[in-house]
Amino acid sequence: MDFKNNTSKYKSEINTSQRAIGKLIEFLDKYLPEFPALFKKKTANTNIKGEDAISEEVWEYLQSIAQHTRKIFMFQFQRKERGSTRSSDFGVLIVKPFNISPSKEFFRIEAKRLPTPGTDKDGNSREREYVQSDAGGIQRYKKGFHAPDLPQSAIIGYIQKENCSHWHKKINEWIQQLIPIKKADIDWNAQDLLVHSADFSTTQKYVSTNTRIVNSPPDSILLWHYLMELV
Repeated sequence: MDFKNNTSKYKSEINTSQRAIGKLIEFLDKYLPEFPALFKKKTANTNIKGEDAISEEVWEYLQSIAQHTRKIFMFQFQRKERGSTRSSDFGVLIVKPFNISPSKEFFRIEAKRLPTPGTDKDGNSREREYVQSDAGGIQRYKKGFHAPDLPQSAIIGYIQKENCSHWHKKINEWIQQLIPIKKADIDWNAQDLLVHSADFSTTQKYVSTNTRIVNSPPDSILLWHYLMELV
């Protein structure tokens, strides 16, 4: 086995993914803040409120821009996790010619409505689904259900009532309530709290560093949070 070549290839793949993540965050910072106004204009006479329906609009919007600006990445809607029946709203892949090698996934994006309506299969309120529940946005990343081997990913919050400031405060309150509760399969701590990163008016950007107990020793995933006011 050629360890030197394998090590060089591994380092090259890491560097490529890191560059791609940087380019993707710049892309999201530039274009996601424009989505709320475009969405409200497009849906002025159309009732689009469901999470999947909004996510499909976001996917079409982002993929169209990525394609026309010749970005090195593409968005795949409702991409399944490898070896799992679960899927996240978007997978983001480094684009390669089809006949060269498989396109490499380097990022995941989950989406949640705020507030999240209804109840789950057990009759429990889905109110806190951005943070916690079987379908919980942050919890799925922490448990490795989404992006178990990726260093960074994101969550988009579709705000349909109140504003970004309200939901930032509410999400952090829910996390604060979980911190004292100790469980073997998940650990909530102050690093899970959303820290404000950038102000884009009706879109606000936050960041958190979330412990992930799927490996030994546990590692962490950095999550970017984009809360968008769609009201």
